[in-house]
Amino acid sequence: MEINWTYLVIALLLLWIPAAFFYPADSKERFVSNVYGFDYNLFNYIGAWQNWLDGLRAFAGAFCLIHLAIFPDDSVENTEQWMLGLKAAVLGIAVVLQTVHKNRIFFFLTPMFYLWGVTFVLSDWVLAVYAIVAGLCASVMSNSLDLKLWITAGVLAVFGYLLHGINPNVFLNVVLVVIPLALVYSFNSHLVALTAYSDPEDDEDDDTEEDDE
Repeated sequence: MEINWTYLVIALLLLWIPAAFFYPADSKERFVSNVYGFDYNLFNYIGAWQNWLDGLRAFAGAFCLIHLAIFPDDSVENTEQWMLGLKAAVLGIAVVLQTVHKNRIFFFLTPMFYLWGVTFVLSDWVLAVYAIVAGLCASVMSNSLDLKLWITAGVLAVFGYLLHGINPNVFLNVVLVVIPLALVYSFNSHLVALTAYSDPEDDEDDDTEEDDE
């Protein structure tokens, strides 16, 4: 396995910067979770520019990692396995860093756009489009953030097998999508998502409290 260290460092910087680094000061008021009864709004979710930034930097970082940073070396035994192991380690750590955050208390973010960006690199664009459309349909059908990840992972696994058979990159892609679910279930917690603005009902409650004072 040959490594281009310049592109590897670029990939690590793009992939490992926590999503919360780009969040505004009022981000806590802009988190939604169906556990607390908030009405998840797809347009409110895609309206947050930070989510799009997560997807773009995930795509750029994964592209640098997969296509520019590591290459097979025929003189090294099991070079393909070493390459897969490095990709899995870097991307696995990246997804954990995008999911687990701390702002007084620990919370678990849904890195949906981030995972979509990685999917366009690990899987072909047709499979990525299937997975994204399935995730968007899940957003329309249900408020459950967990369901969006389960459906995305299921589509990648089923259609990935139909299109490519047993493919290591697609298998890795499925595992990465499941990591946030494994984390929240392990800690008996729930996922949250950043939206474009705070919940209107919260704003009304805050205004009412201020008027009472």
